[in-house]
Amino acid sequence: MNAKKSILAAAVISAFTFGIETAQAAQVAYANFTSAGSVSNLTLLTAEGMGCTANCDSFTPTNGGHGYTFGGANNVAFTWDGSVFTSPTDYIGPGSASNATLSSLTWILGRSWVAHDVQIFGPGTYNFDTSLGGGNPESGTMSMTVGAGQLGVHMLWDWNGNNNIDIANVWNINSKFSNCGATNTDNTITMSNCLWTDAYGNPAGNNANTVFQFASTDNNGDGTLGIPMAQGGPFVDSQYGGFNFNFNLHGSMTVVPIPSAIWLFGSGLVGLLGISRKRKIS
Repeated sequence: MNAKKSILAAAVISAFTFGIETAQAAQVAYANFTSAGSVSNLTLLTAEGMGCTANCDSFTPTNGGHGYTFGGANNVAFTWDGSVFTSPTDYIGPGSASNATLSSLTWILGRSWVAHDVQIFGPGTYNFDTSLGGGNPESGTMSMTVGAGQLGVHMLWDWNGNNNIDIANVWNINSKFSNCGATNTDNTITMSNCLWTDAYGNPAGNNANTVFQFASTDNNGDGTLGIPMAQGGPFVDSQYGGFNFNFNLHGSMTVVPIPSAIWLFGSGLVGLLGISRKRKIS
């Protein structure tokens, strides 16, 4: 009898340990995703307070308000294996495990760029130490809160000799990026949060009314879409703070249900514990 109890206890402990490790796995299946090719968008916005309130189509716009669009690309290629990370410790600096890629042949402000260490995150709050990148004198913490029905991304970005620049976005699913409403007040035109729609290299015809599979949001609530860049990087204003890089992505996604095996494991474990308890009482 003691031998049987020992075998049962060992089985329960083994199964319980396996279940704990499975539940705590940092990278878990989330969706089946199909890429739409090189048709996604990158929109660069100035920092909050550096938007445009007048002369927006000139070389001397009047600053103020929310972010002003100063660059971007509309032929960004995006791939994703459908998994999500669940802990900020999944980012350890350059060389972190990656579950997605972003690339484009379009130069940004006259320079080529490379995105790497791209990580897609599920719901939760994440804080990234920007000093881990090395090669770029960033400092401080970049934070994002991913809500239910949203996804987040953190990546490192190389541009013009500035390597490992931290970028983060939180995306709404099946949403527009911005309607870029132009407000006329006393002959003053205010333009903010506009999608980059340069006709060059825009195979999907992305525009203000485009619904993206993943659309960048104003996650820190300052009025400008995106999450500000960290201090010390090349896209930071000494007065207003970090600029905002927004990736808006096309594709097709079907959310993967939680595997029934997990629930079967849980109910089976409860059953085993119940049997063990009954035998002990009797």
